[in-house]
Amino acid sequence: MKLWGGRMRAVARTETGLVRKTNEDSFFCDEESKLFIVADGMGGHLAGEVASQMAIEAVVNRLKFGNSDPLLKLKDAVEYANQVIYANSQGDNRHRGMGTTLTLALFQDNKLNIAHVGDSRAYLIRNGNITLLTRDHSFVGELVRSGGITKEQALTHPKRNVLMRAVGTNPNIDIDLLEVNVQPNDLVLLCTDGLTNHLPDEEILHHVLNSQDLQQAIDSMMKAAYSKGANDNVTILLIQY
Repeated sequence: MKLWGGRMRAVARTETGLVRKTNEDSFFCDEESKLFIVADGMGGHLAGEVASQMAIEAVVNRLKFGNSDPLLKLKDAVEYANQVIYANSQGDNRHRGMGTTLTLALFQDNKLNIAHVGDSRAYLIRNGNITLLTRDHSFVGELVRSGGITKEQALTHPKRNVLMRAVGTNPNIDIDLLEVNVQPNDLVLLCTDGLTNHLPDEEILHHVLNSQDLQQAIDSMMKAAYSKGANDNVTILLIQY
């Protein structure tokens, strides 16, 4: 992939896929504030779409205030989003039980700060290697970590869509927080499981390394997901630091 100096660059794309009637994924991509978010909603009729959009709006608004420490700011913002969604789901029967994954990346002072809940993912691509930064808060994610099944088996497991954690489903929430040192020309990929349910890490890396730019990389990954059935919404954000 061609690399540039100068300012941060980012490209995002979301698609409904071949099976779902609506897109319950949402994203936020802002090079100026260096904030990037993906969210994959779940719930009844349209409730997943409501939850993912509500989560992103709550986070973006909350981050305008509060602590100067980036990880503490992200933690507070996700907790606030959890309160907003949970209160809405309890007060509106149409949205009862709704929730969303939420994976945030905030760049500050040569650091990548991540807050994460659910099974959307954040990857770091550096020097031709790909590293998964987040862990899936899902039933199959727990099985893989315990050695009960392999990564390959997880892709077709009947309970692969069962989440162990989500934003908005409970009054309290446990959030994974992570700080990573970043270097010039590092690539950071945020995506929902509509991508990773079809493409293993090595194939994701192949599409990125064999593309001319960020847009071509995302288009190539999206085409590959569609060629394998795209049975869920697919959202991809690719950022060059």
